[in-house]
Amino acid sequence: MWWFDRCTLVVALILASSVGLGACGFEPVYGRGNEAVRHADLSAIEIGAINGRASPGAASDGNSGLGRAGLELRKRLLESLSHEQTAPRYRLGVMLEESQGAFAIQSDDRATRYQLSLTASFSLIEIGSDKAVYSGSTRSIGSYNVVSSDFAAAVSEADARKRAALDLADNIRELLIAYFSREPAAEATP
Repeated sequence: MWWFDRCTLVVALILASSVGLGACGFEPVYGRGNEAVRHADLSAIEIGAINGRASPGAASDGNSGLGRAGLELRKRLLESLSHEQTAPRYRLGVMLEESQGAFAIQSDDRATRYQLSLTASFSLIEIGSDKAVYSGSTRSIGSYNVVSSDFAAAVSEADARKRAALDLADNIRELLIAYFSREPAAEATP
C-alpha cells in the first residue's frame, strides 16, 4: 500500500501547484484572448533581407550555402508571420552567422561528420520611430556525414543547413510571440 500513498501525494502536489499557478497570474502564451493580439502583431512585421557572414572555412562553396540558409529562413518567417496584408508596424532585421567544425575524426585524420552551427541575431524595429523595441538571438546546430561521394556529402551538408535555418525561423517566431504576449503596448494595437 506504500504506492497508494505516493500516488495520492503526487496527485495532491499537482493539484496544489495548479492552484498556485492560477493565483500568481500565470497565463499561457496560447491562452484565450491572446491569439487575436498575437496574430495582428505578427502580421504587422515586415521581414527584411537576411544578412549573413560565414566564419573562415565554414562553407565549402564560399558564401552560397549561407545565402541559401538565409533564403530558407526568410521564406519560413514569411510563411509563419505574415498571414494577412496589413500595413507593417515593425521591421525584422536578421543577421545570420555560420560556423562549422569536424567532430568525428577517423584514425587517418579524416573527418567523417561535421557540426554546422547557425546563429541568428535579430532586431524588431518599430517603423514609425525607427527604434529597436526587441532584439535577441537564437542558435541551431545541425550535423551531417561526409562520405566518399562528393555529391552525397554536398547534399547532406545542404540538408543540415536547411534544417538549422528552419529551426531558427521557428525559434524567432516563438521569441516574438513571447515578446508580444508580455508587452502591454502591443495589446493596444488595433
